[in-house]
Order: sequence, then C-alpha cells, then structure tokens
Amino acid sequence: MSTFQLDLLTGKIHTATGSTAAANQETGGFTIENAAAVSQSVQDQLEDLREIYPDPSPQLQRVITSLTEAILACNEAIQAEEAADKFRADDCMLKVQAASMELIELRGIGDGFGVVATALMFAFINKRGTPFSKIEMNAVLRTLKALRSAPFPTLENGAAVTEILEKAGLVIDPVPLTDLLREAQEAGFVDT
Repeated sequence: MSTFQLDLLTGKIHTATGSTAAANQETGGFTIENAAAVSQSVQDQLEDLREIYPDPSPQLQRVITSLTEAILACNEAIQAEEAADKFRADDCMLKVQAASMELIELRGIGDGFGVVATALMFAFINKRGTPFSKIEMNAVLRTLKALRSAPFPTLENGAAVTEILEKAGLVIDPVPLTDLLREAQEAGFVDT
C-alpha cells in the first residue's frame, strides 16, 4: 500500500510504501492517511522556516497551514478520482476550496500571493458547484505547490502561476456583474 509524505518546505510529495510509510511516521513525517499529525508537522516545519524567516508572522503561519491542508485534500481528491470515487473526490475538493478561501483573507502578505489566491477563489466560484476533472485537480494542486514553495512571489511571477489554472480550462476571472444581475433576475431576487 502506498502513502504520500508532503515536505512542507518544498511542497513536494513523496510516495512511500510498506515499511517506508511506518518509518515516515516514526520520523515525524505525516501521510495523507495520518492527517492528525499535520498540526505537529506544520509546527516542526515552522521551526525550520525560522532559519529563513527569523520571526514568521502569524499570517505566514496561517498561510503555511492553509496551503498544507489544501495540498493534502487535493492529493486525496486526485486519489479518489483515480479510484472512481466521485463523491469523495468532490468532498475533498470542497475542503480545498475552504482552505483556499482562507488564503483570500491572507492576500495582504504580498501582491503576487494575492493574485494567485484570487485566481484560486474565482476558479472555484466559476465552477458553480460542478465537479473538477482530474486535469483541473492537478492544476489546482500544482498551483498550491507553487505558492507553498514560494509564498512571496512577485506580481509577475504570481500572474505566471495562475496560467497553470487557465491552461487546464479553469476560469479565473471575476464573474461579470451583468451575469450576476441576469442570474438574480432569473431567480426572482431582482425585478426587471
């Protein structure tokens, strides 16, 4: 049986099998199947980050936690999709969406970060509740990993990261107000 270990500093996922998975748990790593250890692993990685950022702000700590949760849930969604478990895949993507929405609150960390967080938010909004395809899930995962490995991108680099979502066919632009008005009228919330 394979499990996955996420390196919180690099955002890379490593596949582990059998005794390697047990060794990962013993060494403080965590796996998707051992999500309860995420909190401790995040704290351990924050200690490592203090070498790079001597005094990480509470915002940076929340960013790391939210991105970690989103990456784990997105990996789980992809696994569920591969196992043809559409309901679990959709449920996991809802967890990714919740973690991604927290990133919007933290977009003040930098302009490039804000661009990527906003693109992720609109990718979910514009799906309008329809399930993500495996290609779209992989694009979201790649975007989250890119942001995790470099949480302070420049504006230009942030815009480049959002291209991952666009190339997968996700719409990352705001919904035009005319569309919102039309939908509100059709639903009977606004008189014509």
